[in-house]
Amino acid sequence: MALTEENPITTNNKETSKSEEKSASFEFKDAASLEEYLTWKEDVPIEFRRFIEAKLKGVVPRPSETGLPSVDEFLNTFEKLIEGHDFDFTSVDKKVANLLKPLARIETQGGHLNIFETLTNPNVSWSLKKTIYETQIKAALEWLANRDTEALAKKAKQKTSPE
Repeated sequence: MALTEENPITTNNKETSKSEEKSASFEFKDAASLEEYLTWKEDVPIEFRRFIEAKLKGVVPRPSETGLPSVDEFLNTFEKLIEGHDFDFTSVDKKVANLLKPLARIETQGGHLNIFETLTNPNVSWSLKKTIYETQIKAALEWLANRDTEALAKKAKQKTSPE
């Protein structure tokens, strides 16, 4: 079962770039894998999800522009890491680098897991990808978003308060 532009399950999303729309296609082994994908799509925010889906589709996503500097840096660096290239973290904020580096080698019962490879592996279930997001990525993004929001609020307050 394929999910393509012609399939009524596909929706046009304003947040999806034109290149992502034109090549939107996933192959599903069965109805259960389609259900897993729909749950992934519902539960994982587009700003993260689109990087994984773009890699699986073979397209280049546009950079993240959430308006939250640390979140954008995390997401844009994450996108570079899922491309599989060696990455020099010296240009990345230390708190972002410290959140991303460990994801390349997570200890499991069976050995080690590279989150970047696992999330972009077409043979890995959408359910596992969602679990990885919820257990390894979500808390980091929320922490960064809270820090960015606090910093922006503080900056706005400083601009409005008389000196």
